[in-house]
Amino acid sequence: LLYALISDVRTRIVENYPWQIMGIVGFLFLFYEHTTLLTTKEVMLCILPIVMFADAVIDRDESKIEIIVTTASYAISAFLFLYAVFFLRIYTGEARIVIALTLSLALVYFLYLIHAIHGGADAKAFMSIAVLHPMPYAFMVAGLPILRCDIAIFPPILSIIVYSGVPIVFIPIYYLVYNVYHRNIRFPHMLLGVPRDTKNMRFWLPMLVVDEKGNLREKLLPKRSVDYEKVIDELRRRGISRVWAMYKTPFMVMILPAYIFYALVGDIMCILSAIFG
Repeated sequence: LLYALISDVRTRIVENYPWQIMGIVGFLFLFYEHTTLLTTKEVMLCILPIVMFADAVIDRDESKIEIIVTTASYAISAFLFLYAVFFLRIYTGEARIVIALTLSLALVYFLYLIHAIHGGADAKAFMSIAVLHPMPYAFMVAGLPILRCDIAIFPPILSIIVYSGVPIVFIPIYYLVYNVYHRNIRFPHMLLGVPRDTKNMRFWLPMLVVDEKGNLREKLLPKRSVDYEKVIDELRRRGISRVWAMYKTPFMVMILPAYIFYALVGDIMCILSAIFG
């Protein structure tokens, strides 16, 4: 995670191999600590999370053969998973760990699809953490986490996602204070970004884009998937030297501290229980 954070800060790009390493280590730990998962009918549960994680972190060229293999892998592993849970009634004991892991991976993928998690690397980071830490307090050491309670029923990744999202609340406040101080008054732009020189736009997303007809239009929440280098070049060509822009925040900066906070402090339900008692 530290390597991914440094890479994200420097380039906003994270290769797949950190996630591949984390996933391999996580699954090895899982099967080492719970060997019966591989020696009983519970092995039918284990295939689906492996397929889900591998699909996320392995580079593919999207050829027809790979699409067929991927689809078949999902179909077979999902059938085995559902058959084991609903027909063989395998959902207690160590099977709970694999079920929790599968649901955690599905949750991350769902949040990515609805753009609650924006970057592919961010989703892969959460998936890797889910593999390493599938159940609450699975790796307790030295009296940690500090807060422990009986209502920590959610998978750890849910708490980590919530913790990593907390700093986002303060970003508009920072922009507001900065813009008021520098007298950059324009609403709601002043809550989302700052005016930037188009000659210095590294890691900044302009709120002014060129549509398909060549017309300029505002985009208050720029999509990260757009090729903004071309957009910025077009803005410069049209003589626009200054534009409101949103900083492309490296989300890894929030994920690693969130994971550490979870390991040290505990589940979000334990925190809420301690606060509201």
